[in-house]
Amino acid sequence: MKVVLAAVIAGFLSASLAAQQHEGTTIAAVTVTGLRHIKEAVVLEQIESRPGLPYRQAVADEDRVRLDA
Repeated sequence: MKVVLAAVIAGFLSASLAAQQHEGTTIAAVTVTGLRHIKEAVVLEQIESRPGLPYRQAVADEDRVRLDA
């Protein structure tokens, strides 16, 4: 159990550090994959992250929450 938890924590910290490195850089593209029943345009309407805007981790987190709802 400790090994799995450590791996999860390490993965979270790694993702967090990667996000910090990209904070403020311009988003080149937003790619949507894995859709079966929903059109890509519907997903893109639900998120605020857009090509040409600066990447913000807080906005990406809000986008994820909106899509999970």
